[in-house]
Amino acid sequence: MLTWTVQFYEDVSGKRPVETWMAQLSGAEYAALRAAIVHLLEVHGLELASTPWLTALGRGLYEELQEAHKRLRAWKTAQARTSKRKR
Repeated sequence: MLTWTVQFYEDVSGKRPVETWMAQLSGAEYAALRAAIVHLLEVHGLELASTPWLTALGRGLYEELQEAHKRLRAWKTAQARTSKRKR
């Protein structure tokens, strides 16, 4: 089975802004994002281009996190509501 390799944008100084952003995520958010990358993007690659999971940025670049971000936000909202009910 063919698998894809995910590469993050790296600026001229060698920094990868997405890794800085990822380091700020909670454990659950990071786990969800990693699962989306490993189980969706690396497995399905460009097949996701016709779905909300992958957005073409031009010049062969794609943004995978659009749908994952929406799902994470919905999950966080649900968690916040659950914790308020327990009080």
